[in-house]
Amino acid sequence: TQQLSASFSTRVQRPRPEDLNPYVIYLDPFNRRSGNPFLEPERTQSFEAGWQMRDGQTYYLATLYYRQTSDAFTDVVIDQGGGVFLTTRDNLGRSRNAGLELVANGKLTPTLAYNVSGNIYWAEIDAANLGVGGTRSLTSAGGRASLNWQVTPNDFVQINGMIMGERLQAQGLREATGMLNLGYRRKLSDNLFLVFTAQDVLESFEDTVVIDTPTLQDRIQRRDWRGGRAFYLGFTYNFGGRRQREPGFEFEGGQGPG
Repeated sequence: TQQLSASFSTRVQRPRPEDLNPYVIYLDPFNRRSGNPFLEPERTQSFEAGWQMRDGQTYYLATLYYRQTSDAFTDVVIDQGGGVFLTTRDNLGRSRNAGLELVANGKLTPTLAYNVSGNIYWAEIDAANLGVGGTRSLTSAGGRASLNWQVTPNDFVQINGMIMGERLQAQGLREATGMLNLGYRRKLSDNLFLVFTAQDVLESFEDTVVIDTPTLQDRIQRRDWRGGRAFYLGFTYNFGGRRQREPGFEFEGGQGPG
């Protein structure tokens, strides 16, 4: 029921198409965004040691890790004058991360199941190659959790939430944020389901970027960048004779396991 593991891996992550697109997108009168066609691939070396236990429907996992990355992708904000800012992408000189990841899945009762994961970590970046001198670091944490309740054979309820701690960027940091979501599914037949979701019910999810350099200080706050508070009601019908998986819930910012 228990297992120990140790591993080393190296990974190359290439930019997304939108990260390479050089054309400027006008977000509003004061903010623009473009990609960088000269981005280099991001290379990461990872050292991990883990313990896991699986006993029936109960599962626990703990992983200690250390990762070092060269040419990591990051946002860079450029002041174009007149209060107009251009956000683009560039490569960091290097970054390092170390932390502990924890996962727990199981059942509290025959009809009530839980899924919890968390990450406590230390992060360090060096953006001297971008003209932002000095090495900066922070300690942060984040995680997500869901509670699944099979109320009746035909009724299913899910509560899920997520928290993201502070994250370093080349010119500053992204502040912590979180979201709480609700979902309800009613089985009307083997193929037809009614699905209701409530996204960001506390209206707490936002993206706040703090820029703090010798030449530029700014605070950018977006409250609805991934949909904001929203309610959805719909029907899902599965075609075909074979029994298919029941539909899950989709949330823009804090997606649950379904």
